Amino acid sequence: MLTNQKEKIVFIFSLLLVGVVYFLTQIKPQTPYNYFILLAKQLMQGKIYLDTNPSWLNELIPAASGKWYVVYPPMPAIIAVPFIKFGIESQTLISLVFGVLNFIILYWVLHRLYKWKLALGLTLAFILGTNHWYLATEGSAWYISHITAITFILIAFLLLKIRQKNDQLITTNKMTLWFLSGLTIGAAYWSRLPDILILPFFIFLTLNKTKQIKLKNIFLWQKLALLLIGVVIFVTLNFIYNYLRFNTFSDVGYTKIPGVLQERWYTSGIFSLSYLPRNIRFILTKFPPSFSQFPFAKPSLEGMAIWLTSPFLLLTLFVNWRKKWVLALIFSGIAMIIPGFLHGTVGFSQFGYRFALEGSLCFLISLGTIKNKKILQILLPILIILSIGINFWGIYFIRYLHIWSL
Repeated sequence: MLTNQKEKIVFIFSLLLVGVVYFLTQIKPQTPYNYFILLAKQLMQGKIYLDTNPSWLNELIPAASGKWYVVYPPMPAIIAVPFIKFGIESQTLISLVFGVLNFIILYWVLHRLYKWKLALGLTLAFILGTNHWYLATEGSAWYISHITAITFILIAFLLLKIRQKNDQLITTNKMTLWFLSGLTIGAAYWSRLPDILILPFFIFLTLNKTKQIKLKNIFLWQKLALLLIGVVIFVTLNFIYNYLRFNTFSDVGYTKIPGVLQERWYTSGIFSLSYLPRNIRFILTKFPPSFSQFPFAKPSLEGMAIWLTSPFLLLTLFVNWRKKWVLALIFSGIAMIIPGFLHGTVGFSQFGYRFALEGSLCFLISLGTIKNKKILQILLPILIILSIGINFWGIYFIRYLHIWSL
């Protein structure tokens, strides 16, 4: 991955910088929404439910015999088990570790596609210039799900050894790695269900170099089958998990949270097409409240427009749309965002718009294909620095100055 001495020095410095920044800006006291730590302890005893209903948790589902089920997919709890065995019971710290791990894996993925300076710049853009920073350093149940899902998505990229050659993506021919890639996509799904929608891009990769799909092309179908088998394993596990909790294979957990459907933002259910205009308007036009005196603007915990908190993403408009893999990647990115558009809330409390984080990862990976050198070499670095500054502003005001609004 690291090809020369200068690159090694800059990478190690950047890694240490990210680690220190994440550690210093983590939420204090650490998140009380430690659903996954409590569930992990129960998993270690062979239970998939909590025995008690802690007063500080409001999204547990009551069941017979005093059982309480965690509504969210359990992968972050499974990940937490080895940490707990070593005495680490801070969900915030675990989230922080995976946030820094994402820096390493993302750089590795991008370095296979682009020159190292561009790869490093894009990596820093995502890790410090999006709300990945805010989510990873808080680690509440809703946030850590995003962070671990991104880890698994990136591992899926890494396993396939994706690299660029003659405007096409080249991948590994090792069948075992296609199966493992499917497993990691499945693990991302079991962290956050909408993230299974990254799958169309990986299906595209199996067909990428095939001009004509033929039934006799055994090699192609083997790759596709192994990829899908890996994913299906986790989809099946999720069905079983739902059945053990709710006696149904469907993902109905959220509707079973006591009183949730009486909340004003769920007037049409948890998901509905009627929420689409509100969410699209929010992601495009939500500004922080402004004032005529200091601090002039306050970060909104309800959220803000994605282009405002990560303006470098605007340059997605200038990527090389002629490349089929770019189209496939952006399609999957948008697909992962769409369920958020249909959700009754906009993802609050948050900085930015967290439902778009995984989609933003796809947009970011495509930015290296921008052909205009002035945009790539001048405007992109400026907007990355601006994005990092905006995310620092949000975290500093919210966590240190306690200045924010809804």
